[in-house]
Amino acid sequence: MGAAYVGNNNNQARIVKNFFVSVNNTAKKVSKLYLGVNGVAKIVYRAKPPYGYQEFLSNGIFYVPKNVVQIRVTACGAGGGGGKSFISGYSATAGGGGGGGAAVVNSIYKVSENQQISIIIGIGGTVTNDGGATIIGSVVTLPGGKSGGNATSETVVGGEGAAGGLGGGAGGKGGIAKFSFSAGSGSPGIDGIQGKGGAGIPSIMGGSTLPAYQAGGGGGGGSLGDGAGNITPTSTRGGGGYGESNGSQTISAKAGANGYVKIEWGF
Repeated sequence: MGAAYVGNNNNQARIVKNFFVSVNNTAKKVSKLYLGVNGVAKIVYRAKPPYGYQEFLSNGIFYVPKNVVQIRVTACGAGGGGGKSFISGYSATAGGGGGGGAAVVNSIYKVSENQQISIIIGIGGTVTNDGGATIIGSVVTLPGGKSGGNATSETVVGGEGAAGGLGGGAGGKGGIAKFSFSAGSGSPGIDGIQGKGGAGIPSIMGGSTLPAYQAGGGGGGGSLGDGAGNITPTSTRGGGGYGESNGSQTISAKAGANGYVKIEWGF
């Protein structure tokens, strides 16, 4: 609601922060002030509510407090899971990293006081599965990141999992390894709006006693939190999971992280 103004002694408009009325010789603060316009009451002043916030890590309901007509939202969809690897003889190709969920930071939305807003938190995608969408009633929907691609042959690595939308980063491609010839690390995931993309899983080539070779999986894409990768093995707040590595050993792919919601008011 727009602010109310009064004129001071210098004929300058000054914003009114608080209204009071006398009730039985006691000053009472007014929370709302109405003005009749063509026989219809129009609100011209609404007291600013105190600052508050609520976080959601699981499904719930947000009850809009009294006098609140706008909220500030920081939230994300869930990350996608990493893709699977492929191995044949002494050749291996790795899975791609999952994409980060779509995200918003400090976005303002209009609401109505006493409104009930259903909150659905997106669930992180398991291996080869997309992340779930985070849904804040009719206010905003943030899709989850896509799963990393599966490696399908000795030459076709797992591709990047796409981001769920704006604010999310794509996952990285998987690497490729051929015994005695070459070994490739996975590509890093792309940074999200706040979180970093995960580093690709490093390759292995050669060994002291036994031949070793490893195709590294792609890193997960970032969102509000980081994607999973070599340095950060677990994704957070919408980040994608890393892809599966294979060769002399298997490093299993990781799931994406769940979504997240923070709602603020009275700012």
